[in-house]
Amino acid sequence: MLIETARYGVKSRWSERKENAVNPRAIIGQLSTVAGASLATACCWVPLTLAVAGVTATGLSQTLEQWSAFFYALTGALIVYSFWEGFLRAPRSCDGDDATDECQRSSGGRSRQMRIFFVVHLALVALILSAPTLMMSSSSSASASAAELATVEDADQDLASITLEIEGMTCGGCVANIERALQDLKGMHHVSVSYKDSKGVMTFDDKALASSEIVARISDEGYDVAIVESDTTASFKQFSN
Repeated sequence: MLIETARYGVKSRWSERKENAVNPRAIIGQLSTVAGASLATACCWVPLTLAVAGVTATGLSQTLEQWSAFFYALTGALIVYSFWEGFLRAPRSCDGDDATDECQRSSGGRSRQMRIFFVVHLALVALILSAPTLMMSSSSSASASAAELATVEDADQDLASITLEIEGMTCGGCVANIERALQDLKGMHHVSVSYKDSKGVMTFDDKALASSEIVARISDEGYDVAIVESDTTASFKQFSN
């Protein structure tokens, strides 16, 4: 009698452990999904990160953007795979006394840890994929602040202004990348770039900086640039991103 009770207790604990098990294939799928999302938005955050670190990333954004659609599709497929492995796939073996119960639902699907991991990984993926939009909003706020300061600082200054059409921007990260690159130029006063309009307005001291240098700097970053308007004396103008 004691032996049978012990066997039952061991079997119950083993069944409970299987019930709360974490499916390693689902975890691998979730980690791969996060990696895929990071690669899908790499054209935005990688050049900006390198720029902050002081590393030149000429044309890198455009190179990464060519693979963006592929990694977006891969991320979606990996989410489906992770859900399948964690909640829908039946165990490989359905033999034994508890075969009926185990074949009805996978052990991963009943695991509380598995559900938590899946929700957390979805939230992380959503945050990564929304990074370009967040970066664009941040860039827009920064440009708005610059516009307010420019109105006061440049009221009594004679500055040149140039309006450029910029092709090749893919997200707010490109805006931040271009603005950071131009702000390093000697004689540059203010920069406002719009991803939505594919244009940029720069005010600068034309005695210290030529418009051709501005065009060349943006071109070096891998974007196609054309001059739309050029004024020798103008006040700062801002685009709304």
